[in-house]
Amino acid sequence: MNLLALADLRISQCDEAVKSLNRAISQNYAPSMTALGQLYVDGGCEKPDFATGLDWLTKAAAGGDGEADFLIGDAYEQGRGVSADQTKSTEWFRKGAQIGDAASQNKLAIRLAEGIGTRKDIPKAVELFGKSAEQGNYEGACNLALHYIRGEGVPKDFVTARMWGLIADVNATGIGCLSEIDTSELLSMASNQIADATEKANAWLKEHHYPPTKIPKL
Repeated sequence: MNLLALADLRISQCDEAVKSLNRAISQNYAPSMTALGQLYVDGGCEKPDFATGLDWLTKAAAGGDGEADFLIGDAYEQGRGVSADQTKSTEWFRKGAQIGDAASQNKLAIRLAEGIGTRKDIPKAVELFGKSAEQGNYEGACNLALHYIRGEGVPKDFVTARMWGLIADVNATGIGCLSEIDTSELLSMASNQIADATEKANAWLKEHHYPPTKIPKL
């Protein structure tokens, strides 16, 4: 298939996607507004149209879709289609976090931990990392593990740190949490501690309907 045919196919598929989303939007279905907004922002069909995309995301956010709050927060964080504004970005992540969006909870937690666009509050950050992790969010679980390793906002607890690292790795799309973060302190763990962490991770995974995890080498 030549490039022109590929381009025609892409446009045809995008037209069908937009039509399908618009049918759902006509019934005020907020997640479809989010999907359409993201399609425009990312340039999923042709070139990015940030103004139209953010307009749809704002409508979706008004309809209570937490993912839209996250995407708007990300736009302000990155300066995509709007001027970068860390305070506004934090406000949007906070809105998403308040209605339970796991990605927003993780992002707001990062900002609270580092004092970006808001007052620094590490205990609150750890609480939000926990809420994000409990929903199976990879980044939330990995950040929670890191805080337990460092003893930031919580007492140092290598068993709990390794447990959340193992849970995070179930949802990893790259190298994985326990390979990505500094786990040098975990090398001092005794074999019974490692077994305890794995048992706790597998209990969590079973409760949340994931397959059992394998023990990674550190």
